[in-house]
Amino acid sequence: MTKKFAGIIVIVLVFITISVSLGWYFFRYYLTLTWSDLVFAWDDNKHVELSRGETNERYYNRWLCFDARIVEVSEAIIEYGTVRKVPLIDVKFGSSVFQFNVDPEVEWNTDTVQNRWRAMLENQESVCIFSVYSQTDDDGTEVRYIRRVKTSTGSWDKLDKSYQK
Repeated sequence: MTKKFAGIIVIVLVFITISVSLGWYFFRYYLTLTWSDLVFAWDDNKHVELSRGETNERYYNRWLCFDARIVEVSEAIIEYGTVRKVPLIDVKFGSSVFQFNVDPEVEWNTDTVQNRWRAMLENQESVCIFSVYSQTDDDGTEVRYIRRVKTSTGSWDKLDKSYQK
């Protein structure tokens, strides 16, 4: 009877520890979002952002929040009609790697976008990125397309034409 009781106590303590850890993560990083950000996501997800006809898969934008210190503003050279430089965000979170790309159909003012993102990330504890899943690369990197980036200092939205050429 005592061993059974001790086993139950251990299971309860492990459950509480995991719950508190997950709760702390959510509380710590997702507090960057406001009620209007959540309503924005709700409204945005009334339509499919990305779909694949061959598999009938449908993907929607969602908020992902991270410690701002693990976020790196970077760039890539792509060939999409023409060869050009595009801004992107890399995040290494534990064993997961995310690459957040901008819409390749738009010609971006890469330096302006990168400067805005860096300014938003400066001295911040967290960043939230509203994005849609695109694919998982062979190396395990999850590639997503950015709709919006948010920190407590402000936000960036792909629909803001001032960041486009």
